[in-house]
Amino acid sequence: MESSARRHRPYALGVDVGGTFTDVALLDQESGSWWIHKVPTEPASIESGIVRGIAEIIELPGIRAQDAAVIRHGTTIATNAILESGGAKTCLITSTGFGHVLEIGRHDMPRDANVYSWVKPTRPVRPRDVIEVPERTFVGGDRQPPTTEAIAAMLSAIESRQPESVAICLINSYLSPANELLLKEAIGRARPDLPVSCSHEIVALYGEYERAMATVLNAYVKPLVQGYLGKLEARLGEAGFECPITYMQSNGGVIARAAAETQALRMALSGPAAAVSGASDAARATGWDNTISIDIGGTSADIAVATGGSVATTTEASIGAWPVGVPILDITTIGAGGGSIASVSLTGSLTVGPQSAGAVPGPACYGRGGVRPTVTDAQVVLGRIPASVAGGRLSLDRDAATEAIEHHVARPLGVDVIEAAEAIIQIVNLNMSTAMRSVSVERGLDPRDYAIIAGGGGGALHAAELAESLGMSRVLVPPSPGVLAAVGLLAAPAKSDFSETMLMRSHDWDHAAVCTAVDRARDKALARRGDQAGLAAGGPEDVVSLHMRYVGQGHELAVQLAGAMVPSTPPAAIFEQFHEVHRQINGFSVPDAPVELVAVHYSAVDPSQVTRPRRLVRTAAGVAAPQTQVVSGGVARSFAVFDRKDLAPGWSYSSPALVLQEDCTVYVPPDWSCQVDSADNLIIEKDNI
Repeated sequence: MESSARRHRPYALGVDVGGTFTDVALLDQESGSWWIHKVPTEPASIESGIVRGIAEIIELPGIRAQDAAVIRHGTTIATNAILESGGAKTCLITSTGFGHVLEIGRHDMPRDANVYSWVKPTRPVRPRDVIEVPERTFVGGDRQPPTTEAIAAMLSAIESRQPESVAICLINSYLSPANELLLKEAIGRARPDLPVSCSHEIVALYGEYERAMATVLNAYVKPLVQGYLGKLEARLGEAGFECPITYMQSNGGVIARAAAETQALRMALSGPAAAVSGASDAARATGWDNTISIDIGGTSADIAVATGGSVATTTEASIGAWPVGVPILDITTIGAGGGSIASVSLTGSLTVGPQSAGAVPGPACYGRGGVRPTVTDAQVVLGRIPASVAGGRLSLDRDAATEAIEHHVARPLGVDVIEAAEAIIQIVNLNMSTAMRSVSVERGLDPRDYAIIAGGGGGALHAAELAESLGMSRVLVPPSPGVLAAVGLLAAPAKSDFSETMLMRSHDWDHAAVCTAVDRARDKALARRGDQAGLAAGGPEDVVSLHMRYVGQGHELAVQLAGAMVPSTPPAAIFEQFHEVHRQINGFSVPDAPVELVAVHYSAVDPSQVTRPRRLVRTAAGVAAPQTQVVSGGVARSFAVFDRKDLAPGWSYSSPALVLQEDCTVYVPPDWSCQVDSADNLIIEKDNI
């Protein structure tokens, strides 16, 4: 029965919503054929843009909504709510004596903050909306439950504050969730309509501030995520789609709606995680293990390092000012994209971003009312983007771009338009290369040992110049870089994980207890999967991370092992691996120093059930190209222009060149060459290396 359904419903869809465009990828899982499509994002009704994009792409092969087997979606709704302080009104329930846990936070400040003027940002929960309950879970796991009177007082306090969501984070509840469950059940009986998030369900780790903030953020975005997913699935149902819909998490895997609504915080950074999935898929096809992917969209650039073919996962990431605590692919995001606005300050300095023109009004060249100059406008003025893009559906107004740069940048700086446009590109490239250096050089990695994977609508325009600034010599441009996240959704595995605190020092190491904790974390990870089908225990891609540190350190590092390897791995080998990880990250190790285990993390991974796109089969060999004038290094040069669909594996060309495709433009500067490999990736390499 299942195989019959699959035979008659072979199409998979990946949908990623960006700040400027909504990207859609459609795959025929039987033939391997695939299509891509972009539509403008509709900020006022994101689900409307999604339905429109899907409706338009299924017209390309002429299929019906009923032919879709699965839809996979990446969204920024949770991220934007946190960054823009647009979440739900939330109450925090905590233990007596810990009401200021959010306000106290940690004794640190942003690295670029002014020590004399920096002020702690306003917390997502106001101090008057924190409710203390007398209870206690002791360090050994014993507990003092809240009394009936205390629970009644809590319910009365909640009623007086009228929150839209509630977070429960009790001290030491990572050792025993019983008191949190007691309070959750009481709230459920009194207010069954009120969303409740408990810390033991979100982040079962020690560290009261990080655990409380993660729980608060989950509660903060939960009503928005639930409402959005409900509206989206209703709209898709009205359009005739009957297939299951899964959602991208920040850890690089997809989950079903039930799990996404409960673990709403895990939806943060789902779009960037999908792009990393797409980049990893392209790298595997080419056989490259060490890569730095950069996905440049309309509002931001997302950067991730893969060493040995794997992108690290971290629980120490932040969104804006807040630690999120949940597992997130180690992605660095900066405000640098095609829509980043260039401006000149009162002191005469040129800045680019982080403000963006977004989808509306967009860059001046889009002709949608934008008047501020952007990175895209600069690329158009320099001739690096043609007058017509997106398969001819969008015509660009070079005169409008020139006027915007002339008025807002060239005149204030006292330079001509071309110089101003090149300065805009140089500034945004500097911003991105600095971020790339921070995730490579500052972590003990030599970027010269890595290759860049260019994604997003702007990645292939900047990648070669970024590589040159970092001493790198190779760039990989996937077949459809402009919709890398949408394609990456099709390659993403189902994934569920769980972390558990476990404090143990090397001189008291109990390997059997560690293995028991790993088994317990695995079981909880699988229980968390919601109704995600097909995720089985002990899969070959499961990963265990033992979070360890030297005794006395405040931060830990992850030692990763395959899920089945923990029982057979001697403790000495685990300690040796920790020393090596510490040396790689921090530049030194202390092999004789005692080591401390802090937490166990289990990731249950089931490879994608979606058949990956076959590599396109082309027969054209790259016909003779027309020439166009492009400014590079202050000089107008003749660039050959190629259509990507005409370039077959084995084709090569010595620069300079522009390679045009529906979803992006590839910029191959002077002294670089390009070729198409057997996996249909475009490889750009520095000459004379």
